[in-house]
Amino acid sequence: MLKPVIVWIHGGRFSAGSSHTPFYHGGNLAGTQDVVVVTFNFRMNIFGFPGSPETARNLGFLDQYLAVEWIYENIAAFGGDPARITIIGQSSGAVAVSNWAYAFKKNPIVAGTISHSGSIFSFPLLDPDSAAAHWNHVASALGCGVSDSALACMRSDNISFQSILSASRTVPLGPGNSPTRSVPPFQATVDNSTVFSVSEYVSRLRSATFAPIPHFQIHGDHESGFYRISALAQGRSLPESEWEEFELESFTCATAAETYWRSRAGVPTHRARYMADWENLRLYDPPSSGAYHGVEVNMVTGNSEAVSGIAPSPYEAKLTGIMQKAWAAFAADPARGLQRLDWPYYQAGRKSLIGLGFHTMPVVDVVSAGMYDNACPTLNLSFWDISIPSQ
Repeated sequence: MLKPVIVWIHGGRFSAGSSHTPFYHGGNLAGTQDVVVVTFNFRMNIFGFPGSPETARNLGFLDQYLAVEWIYENIAAFGGDPARITIIGQSSGAVAVSNWAYAFKKNPIVAGTISHSGSIFSFPLLDPDSAAAHWNHVASALGCGVSDSALACMRSDNISFQSILSASRTVPLGPGNSPTRSVPPFQATVDNSTVFSVSEYVSRLRSATFAPIPHFQIHGDHESGFYRISALAQGRSLPESEWEEFELESFTCATAAETYWRSRAGVPTHRARYMADWENLRLYDPPSSGAYHGVEVNMVTGNSEAVSGIAPSPYEAKLTGIMQKAWAAFAADPARGLQRLDWPYYQAGRKSLIGLGFHTMPVVDVVSAGMYDNACPTLNLSFWDISIPSQ
């Protein structure tokens, strides 16, 4: 019998990263659960999101779709079921997964989507003019100018891959909508084909103009535990209130808004929050880095020892087993798999948020999201709608 297929899309702000890392290695998950695990790479930075008006803006997203299309056509030869493909993304990979239902509405190919620490509302997108300015900066630096022939010049044998990459690194990071982060110059860009404006995403959510793919969204309780490292490396010390607002805007409220509208459209939707803080996975201590950005991926892949070099505790190993079973159940049946484990569909205003690892214990709790979401209406969020119920 053919097995469910899990396909990972790695993170890295669309400008760095790789699937070739212990973080995403699928051997443990495939070995403990009845699934086939696939990873792949795609073009990033200026090569995947060039900003040139002469070509598609979001080639990296098209690469991802092409990879999934290839998997669909060939995975049966590896024992996988092409009718049961679930894509999972982390960070910017989660943005890509979240975006999938909008960008590829007519033929999404996949049966389910899981987003780890990322939503279409999580990170600032580039506008076409800014993207073109960044492209022109690099093209001019390499002697290709800003004419209609710049793309052909950049593709010529006279311009090396390394020289383009080096020139792209001279483009300064843009200011984000939060002092906690900046915006990469080459990343997902609004083109109204594969990427849309925030207002357009809100409109499409409210009108259910997206592929009704069963969706599961999760993020950590202390996402900023990861982002604080880069701030410290740059000598920036930010007040705690800035970090709290960053976590609300980019993760808690972004997740709340998207899961609310998907659920309201009748799409099987689950929402979870990861809470555990295992010693072997801490980035720093004290204070502890907590349930930081991406840490829960180690639990799903079962690779915490490979990543940290330290064996997991018995409790950590138990929660790993719980989460691996759940992710495999979703992949086997995205619409009903988690329901069979008594993980409820998410419904705003009801006790339906799945809490994983409260008090760093191998437990699953179903709680109200209100304790986390109630601050969302107080923020000036372009994607927040006053009709989202308070809890």
